[in-house]
Parts: sequence; structure tokens; C-alpha cells
Amino acid sequence: MNDTAFNPTDKLFCSDLVIKDEGNFYLVLDPEIPNLISVGEHGRNIFELFEEGGMHPVGEIIHQATERTSLSRGQVEDFLHALYRGKFLRKRPLPGPTVEVKLSKLERLHLEITQACNLTCKHCYYSAGTPAEREMTKDEMLSVIQEFTDLGGKVLMLTGGEPLLRRDILYDVMKEATRLGLDLQMETNGTLLTEQDAKRLRKFDVLTGISLDGATAESHNFIRGEGNFQKAIHALNLLAQNGVETLIGFTLMRPNLEEIEQLLQLASKLEVNLVRINRLVIGGRAKDHVKQLEPRKSETVKVLKHAYLLSKDMAPNLLIYEDLMGRFADRTVSCSAGVNVLDVSADGKVYPCRPSQGIEFFKAGDLRTSSLEDIWREAPTLEKVRDHTVLDVPECHECELKYVCGGGCLVTRYRENGCLEKNVDCQVYKELSWFKLHEIGRDMWRKRKSSSS
Repeated sequence: MNDTAFNPTDKLFCSDLVIKDEGNFYLVLDPEIPNLISVGEHGRNIFELFEEGGMHPVGEIIHQATERTSLSRGQVEDFLHALYRGKFLRKRPLPGPTVEVKLSKLERLHLEITQACNLTCKHCYYSAGTPAEREMTKDEMLSVIQEFTDLGGKVLMLTGGEPLLRRDILYDVMKEATRLGLDLQMETNGTLLTEQDAKRLRKFDVLTGISLDGATAESHNFIRGEGNFQKAIHALNLLAQNGVETLIGFTLMRPNLEEIEQLLQLASKLEVNLVRINRLVIGGRAKDHVKQLEPRKSETVKVLKHAYLLSKDMAPNLLIYEDLMGRFADRTVSCSAGVNVLDVSADGKVYPCRPSQGIEFFKAGDLRTSSLEDIWREAPTLEKVRDHTVLDVPECHECELKYVCGGGCLVTRYRENGCLEKNVDCQVYKELSWFKLHEIGRDMWRKRKSSSS
């Protein structure tokens, strides 16, 4: 054995595990770390020796394992050391249920250039359209990104409204952000984008997201207005022709449920780098179109699973990202809102994240009366958001997936319940979390079998 982390005379602890038979392998979840491993029959037999919980003498486990399997003592010891390195086995139990809140540097800032928008999309949770009263000046925005940089900022996301309505500010902000060494991203509906814009975005190396809410003109235009599908496609072509890294932002809704495969094919054809699938947020104008737009929970689960599998088969280089599929908490707060991300509205108000913008409960401060640093470090609203964890949701206490799923979106909870302590979409998160774990487990098993063959 190369690893001498423990001796045969030591005692090791193993949490209560969740073990699922996947047919040709076993998926083992330690819900208290959380951690995941795929094992064969021998591994399953060894894990069974720890099923009663408590502390177990290593020598006794090795003896029992060699009797129950065809493995040699050395092979059993190697397996136990691998489990120890992977934290499945420990020299002492974990403390009771806790979530570690890590206040790191402010790494990402969403800066709204304007609330003005040239479209009136049915699903817009912010009802963007007219400019806000007293929107920030160019100098105020430049001051914000300087403060952000001083706090250790890395990524600046420029949003709207429609940011291309304020080219008089937009490109000066990009120029200053580039000088400060920030990575730049921008979200746009694409309808106003020109060849000159594409060249400027390439110059400033801006990851540019184009909203595309359907793979056909019928579905996209139903959401965003007649003629706008072709304008978005034209924008994506301009960006590709000018070497701009692109992203499609796709909100899953009833009119586009059947178009996910077409969308991926279209994204690949248009040389799009990334596709982000979002769930519908019931706020703003979306509240007036719920029956037209909101899919059933079972439909949401089905489509997200299908999208994940499609991306592996037909577009392996096209990342499908959705927050439900991206979570795997490490006993920490799984939402980054207010932890390493902030959102600044066009009129200088500060919020923990983009979806929380405009909700008074989440307003953390005003940059016209306080500095970004003071708000980041001292705002009671941000302390409240950071202190709230999955363990504050009663329904999550006994759930084996609580550290995997994280309890869902805080903003969605507040929008639907008026508080943070009541869960929403629990079954959706559970089903997608287990799906994600099964897929990770299958990939782990395939790689293991491939490396041993």
C-alpha cells in the first residue's frame, strides 16, 4: 500500500449510505459529505460491513472482507484506503448537520446598463421596457466597476433591458472593464446587433448571450414578437463570422417544450459555444401569461433529462447548463447569490442576484448612498441571504439529497411563499438530482471499466 493514512489497528467511521443497484454496478451516495462512488459486487459487499454505522476496527473489516469476497488482503486494504481518501471512511464521525457559509471575494457582478428594452416579451420576469428613473450615468457605472475590481472582482456581466440601446455607455464600460482585467459577458436579445457591434464585442473578447426561446420562428416570435426570430439568428451568424464566443439563453416554456433537439441542432449549426437552459420565473409580465407559458413540473423534468442526454450524444462539445443539473454542493451554501455574486440595477440598487432584482425584500442597498464595499460587507439583507441554508427549510432536514440539491432557489421560494423557509418544486429537484447522480455514476463506472480493460 502506498497510502499510510491509517493502520489496521485503527477504527474507521462510515455514515449511513444510500446504495442503489444500477444493474451492472452499484451507486453509493454518502449524503452527509456529500460524495458519490460506483462500485462492483466486491465493493458492495465491503460497504455492507459498515451498514450498521458506528466505528469499525480496520483489521476486523479486512478479515471479514477477505472471507466474503475473492479479494486478497492487499486488494481489500487498497480499496479501504481509496475510500478513506475519498472521505467515505473517516477516523471520527462528522459533526451534526451543518452547512458552511463561505463568504469569498465578490467574483461576479451583473450590471444592468439600462432597464429600457425594445421588446415586450411575454415571459419577462422584470417587465423591462421603459428606462428606470435616474439611471446611472457613465461615470457612475465606471466607478462601480472600479469598486468591483478593488473587491477582487473577476467577471462582469452586462445586462438590460437591452444593453445595445445604450451604446453611448456600453462600450466605454467594456473598455474600462478590459483595462481593469475583467472577463466580460453580455446578454442581449440580438435584434439590434450590427456588424460593428460584433467587431467591438470581438475586440473586447465578450462572451455574448443571445436569447432564443424557440428553435422555430413560430415559438420564438410568440414569446418575443413578430420578426424577432430571424433577427436573433442573424445576430448569432454575425457573432460567429466575427469570432465572438456565443451563448444561447433558452427559457423552457410550454410553447417550446418539444423543440429542445431542434434547438441543439440549430446551436451546433450556428457554431454556438454554449447553451443555457433556464426555468421560467413567474414574475413581471410572466404572471399575466402563466397558463400560456408555464409547463407542468413533470414536463420540465422530462425535457431537462432529455436535453442532458442529447447533449452527450449529439453535441459533446456544447455545454448544456441549467442550475438544477449543475448543483453538487459540498456541505456549503449551494446558491452563490450574495456569496460571490451581486446584481446592480440601472438605477444603482444592489441585490444578491439577477432574479431578485426589483424585490424589496432582497434589496441590499443603493450605490448613490453607500459604497459597493460597504454594501457587500455590511448589508443586513446580504447577511440574511448568506445565513439562510438548506437546514433552515424544515422539509429538507431528513432528506438524503439536502446537500446535493441545496433546497432550491431562494428567490423562487420567496416569490411563491413570501418567505424563505418553505420549499417549492421539491419533487422536481429530487428527481433531477437523482438523475444527475445516476449519470455521474454511470460515467464513473464506464471510465473505470475502460481503464481496467
